[in-house]
Amino acid sequence: MKSLLGLLGRFSALRAFGLISVLALCTQTRALDLSLANLGAIVTQGSGKSTVVDLTENPDGTISLAAEQSGHLSHLGHFTGSFDYLATIDYNTGTTFIGGDGVIRLAAGELFVSVQIVEVGIDYPRPYTGFLKITSGTGRFASARGVFEITGVDEESLTDGFVLTGVVLNAAK
Repeated sequence: MKSLLGLLGRFSALRAFGLISVLALCTQTRALDLSLANLGAIVTQGSGKSTVVDLTENPDGTISLAAEQSGHLSHLGHFTGSFDYLATIDYNTGTTFIGGDGVIRLAAGELFVSVQIVEVGIDYPRPYTGFLKITSGTGRFASARGVFEITGVDEESLTDGFVLTGVVLNAAK
């Protein structure tokens, strides 16, 4: 229990830092937005849908998931994605820790991301929040780094909506 509380404490601190950073970037003046654009930074927000296409219960109690996404991000356009996750469930608290990797495909290139999500609740619907850390990319995003905050609600169906807010750094023009 102590390690779980420690993990949640670190997650909350990271989430607060990330959210403050993203909000600070999103609320700056137009001049700063132009300066950020000159530095290859793109502040973006949008939404999408994620559908679980494969779910496997593992012998160790974890769940392996594969999911496909689609949606739209401001300043970047329509995207599709595919992700592989591993979910660990604490049945005493109803907390699910989800981690994995994926790719977000955009018209100008791909963003490769690592994902960390925490979902809470014993029964559906279960709210979740987390981060997608951009680790690399292709095309316009070959040198990209950055972070997206993801929020949503896990419904009982295999398709759920989500909201992304973030910043992509080092995006070529």
